[in-house]
Amino acid sequence: VVDRTAQRRSWSAAAACFALAVAGWWPRLTAFTVDAAHGISPLQSEAERGREHLLKLDGEHIGRWDWSHETGVAANVRGEVVWDPVHQVGYLTLEGLEPNVETGRQYQLWIFDGTRDDRYPVDGGVFDVPHGNRMVTVPIRPALRVSQAVAFAVTLEPAGGVVVSDRQRLMALARASTP
Repeated sequence: VVDRTAQRRSWSAAAACFALAVAGWWPRLTAFTVDAAHGISPLQSEAERGREHLLKLDGEHIGRWDWSHETGVAANVRGEVVWDPVHQVGYLTLEGLEPNVETGRQYQLWIFDGTRDDRYPVDGGVFDVPHGNRMVTVPIRPALRVSQAVAFAVTLEPAGGVVVSDRQRLMALARASTP
């Protein structure tokens, strides 16, 4: 015999949980829509705030390096890398990269560690440059601990990134000096 009262209570509890989940996420979804209408995603705003916070710390170990203008690197890329080797956090600011949304490709950050083989830089994450937003701030998320950052490079790779880049599409390069 099926207890109808228990069944109704179970369905009511499930509906209440669903309503709470929607109520909890709704403000975040609304904020995303509003910010996206102005061309700034909440993640971009968060990255910019994180970069500013890191710069305000102004510790002697925090390094700042400009993107270089060398042969083989995209000519119009400007910005800098801010890196805290102690806490393994940092941010890229890039202006001049072409939008890659809907191209089937993503930009990928590589961190060259002076204590590792140059053929295998540390993956720093993948990111996109949306249409209408030429200046981006990107958090650095190293896949492995970086002991001595000597360079940061951005390549254009298939969506999702690659394990080892052939570096044929080198878009930006910042050579780090010892902070």
